[in-house]
Amino acid sequence: MAYFPMFIDIKGKKCTVAGGGTVALRKIESLLKFEGCVEVIAPVICEEIKELAEKIRLTGELCLIEREVKQEDLKDSFLVIAATNQRETNHAISGYCREQGIFVNVIDSKEECSFVFPATVKRENISIGITTSGGSPVLSSTIRKSVEQSVPEYYGKLSVDLGNWREELKVRVEKESVRKKIFRELALQGIEKEGKISREDFEKIIDSFEHDGTMTE
Repeated sequence: MAYFPMFIDIKGKKCTVAGGGTVALRKIESLLKFEGCVEVIAPVICEEIKELAEKIRLTGELCLIEREVKQEDLKDSFLVIAATNQRETNHAISGYCREQGIFVNVIDSKEECSFVFPATVKRENISIGITTSGGSPVLSSTIRKSVEQSVPEYYGKLSVDLGNWREELKVRVEKESVRKKIFRELALQGIEKEGKISREDFEKIIDSFEHDGTMTE
């Protein structure tokens, strides 16, 4: 069975990680990359996680609680990662989250997951997720490395700039059909110039459409 690829906003949302080992660390790093507010609960938390928490201490994005996880820790979570080394605990976490409609990922049981962690490629606003639906993490990682090589870093800046231009175009250009043509030209020039598209380029493109009569068609 293949999983449906759904991209969700976790910025500022509570993401609870039950477990404090190296597997949990990888999940934590991924959640922080997308600005989740991560709460780690485990009786023993590895030094790498503690070092990460200290590094971002002032942002408040990573909270560490050194004790066994309790059911009440999960109730207001947006998503939960069951990453303990105890099968019974992970199973109980999955059962509770499913009953409460909370997204849950269980590291030692694909069948108990309501979502899986993809291998990701991130460039600013661009997010690419790769999964083999739990079949082969090694293959997912290999595909991710291939995709990383195919997606230049400047695509990230370009995606942000294009998003800003799109909002301005909505105000300045009334006709949707014209906006689409202008936006396509902006994107093509941005790719050609490796992300270095300026305000001057933006204005020139709009002017070119005004002068050829497209705006009033």
